[in-house]
Amino acid sequence: MLSSEPSLEKRLALRLSLAVGLVVALAIAAVAYVGADIAGDVARNAAYDSTAARILGIYRRIEWIIYTMVAALAFSFVGIVRASRRAARSVVDALENHAALLHNLGSRNLRAVEGLEAMRSRGVYDHSACETAIAHLASISEVARENADITRNYSRDYHPETREVDLAAVVSDVVDTEGDIARAGGVSLRWSPPKERVVVRGVESDLDSVVRNLVSNAVKYTKEGGKVDISLDRIRRRILLTVADTGIGMTKEAMSRMYDRGFRANWRGPVPGNGLGLSLVRSIVAPCGGRIRATSSPGKGTTFNVTLPLDMTRKPSLLARMRRLF
Repeated sequence: MLSSEPSLEKRLALRLSLAVGLVVALAIAAVAYVGADIAGDVARNAAYDSTAARILGIYRRIEWIIYTMVAALAFSFVGIVRASRRAARSVVDALENHAALLHNLGSRNLRAVEGLEAMRSRGVYDHSACETAIAHLASISEVARENADITRNYSRDYHPETREVDLAAVVSDVVDTEGDIARAGGVSLRWSPPKERVVVRGVESDLDSVVRNLVSNAVKYTKEGGKVDISLDRIRRRILLTVADTGIGMTKEAMSRMYDRGFRANWRGPVPGNGLGLSLVRSIVAPCGGRIRATSSPGKGTTFNVTLPLDMTRKPSLLARMRRLF
């Protein structure tokens, strides 16, 4: 099974924090090293003195600690370099996906305009051409809206009003609407609501987007005769939403880029979509302290696990709180 955890930025920050901590510790150890070196000289000149011999032992231990810290620091810097290279690759991939997304939008807009222009030049109303143009314009509007929502969700100044939401009811509504699509495609959509209400404090429309995108993707990428299972559990102070399918699965390369805006794997076939669904889900879950994980095997299916806090209210950053004080 392949596993994906979208925490590259966190790992890079952790590496940097570790490096800074090691540098500070190394400076402190350097001061101790000087003192230990002096103590070592004294001990060598009077090795027969038991007190001096103990000082020599301490000196050797400090030397070992320093060598260990230097090795750890070197290892940390190697990790930082590798994480930086992966981060740079992610930025390049994201820019390429944005370029592809803009190209796709431009193509749809051009087709819509060409259809309407052709109808105008002929002076004849063409219902099919109008329907096609409207569909292209609607898809452009949807992509623009979702892209704006993703950018807004990552903004530190965005603090939407929250209220208590029954997440089980949200899942049931999504299952009702996606159930018809699943049945039409010969896919079994299974959902057993929990006996008790699962209440989360959050934005209902955001929670609906999370559930709907995951369930919709599972149904779309599962072939006839396959299954999609949805479960909802409360684990201490957090909620676990699981959407598992027996669909076509994902490759390792696809999983490494599945949260990029506009990314769509080339093995998807004739499946509708704009490549923003998982990006939108992550932009809702991550800023409020949630987590999304995926495991997948090509040809065997994919499982998404979304962990949400009971209170999804976004906390102001430290910088924002300081601005309020001044």
